[in-house]
Amino acid sequence: MSLSATVTFNYGGNTVTLPSPKPGYDIEHDRIQTRQRTAGGQVYIYDKAVTHRTARLTFELTATQKAAFISWYDNHAVGSTNTFTYTDMKGNAYTGCRLMDVPKFAKSKGAIWSLTLEIDTSSSDLV
Repeated sequence: MSLSATVTFNYGGNTVTLPSPKPGYDIEHDRIQTRQRTAGGQVYIYDKAVTHRTARLTFELTATQKAAFISWYDNHAVGSTNTFTYTDMKGNAYTGCRLMDVPKFAKSKGAIWSLTLEIDTSSSDLV
């Protein structure tokens, strides 16, 4: 399987294309549960067998790519409001993705910006 040099984020036909994320990323697998302890010390767990994954990906962007992502984030994803399809560098499309934290930009080398995103999905196959 060949790798693409880019990934895409698509909501309602509105797409932003970014360079593939930097190698190495974090994956958090979470089984959603409510945990509470009573005043008497008894622990109660409410579990509906729902799981999701969060991937933390880092991209290196030019100023133009940064502006394109911000525009897509503000006008199409509307922050964390809308779910979207993320297509990775292998061409795998993951639907129902959501950005769970604000995009974090840091000035990198020269005219390059580092962008870290947290992408939440119920897919166990994400990255």
